Amino acid sequence: MHGIAIGSSTIEEPTNMIKRAECLVDCKNTLGESVFCDPRDNCIYWTDIEQARIYRLDEIGRVHRFNLPQPAAFILPRRRPGFVLGFLDRIVSSNADMTQFDTLAVVEPDLPQTRVNDATVDHQGGIVFGTMDNRDWKPAGSIYRLDPSGRLEKLLNGITVSNGLAISADGAVLYLTDTRDGVIRRFSLTNGFANWRELTPFADRDIAPGAPDGAKLDVEGCYWSARAFGGCVVRISADGKLLEQIELDVKGPTCLAFGGPDMMTLYITTLRLRHTPEELEAAPTAGGLYTCRVGVPGLPVRLALL
Repeated sequence: MHGIAIGSSTIEEPTNMIKRAECLVDCKNTLGESVFCDPRDNCIYWTDIEQARIYRLDEIGRVHRFNLPQPAAFILPRRRPGFVLGFLDRIVSSNADMTQFDTLAVVEPDLPQTRVNDATVDHQGGIVFGTMDNRDWKPAGSIYRLDPSGRLEKLLNGITVSNGLAISADGAVLYLTDTRDGVIRRFSLTNGFANWRELTPFADRDIAPGAPDGAKLDVEGCYWSARAFGGCVVRISADGKLLEQIELDVKGPTCLAFGGPDMMTLYITTLRLRHTPEELEAAPTAGGLYTCRVGVPGLPVRLALL
């Protein structure tokens, strides 16, 4: 997630009160991303893409760091021990301590300007993920599905920066966004991935400040969107209305996750990229992991079967 141009627009006012998230871990990530609460150990995991590191926050507040052989755009839990990670040009599985990696799929070997980006686990245990143009900022990226058998299928092309992937509780709707144009789109999965079709757009870029980045859904069917360079996370109703806004004292939220015993604690990754020295001095916790209590649980975390 780089090169996001933020234009001026008319921002819709949320219908609920504005809350504020606080820094929980001052980890100074260059590009924090892909946060989730692991139901297997109740730890919070996230990645710093630029520094090729995975972070784990355990239940007693200790932070562990895992150095990777190359950057990982995403990390997802799986049914077996270990994780599924999105390296630059491939999807891999790892053991629990992330010292051994096995390639599951090579991605776009003929497109050296693209890299893997956002991902989510689907209801069958496969993963849906996207790529992005990391060099020319053209729509060279795509959306893919890697099914539990290891078969890789392209679902959609013409994407510049894939983000915001989330699947509804009943598995009937897939949400995604291209951060470059800022429109949050949705697709019907009623007839499966083989016959998916696009529905009307869910939300335009001007629904909130900044550009849409990572996202999750809650049990009421609302879509929570991290607004990169907008300094907030927003909750959007199932019919596309802005309901709630959570502000941060840094401008770069990138991804979010629900956690805690009641799934009502929000965790938010942030970045330090594209900040001037003056901005970093004014916002020293940029790149930190932020948190906030919310009033509705998030959806349970799904485990990949890869």
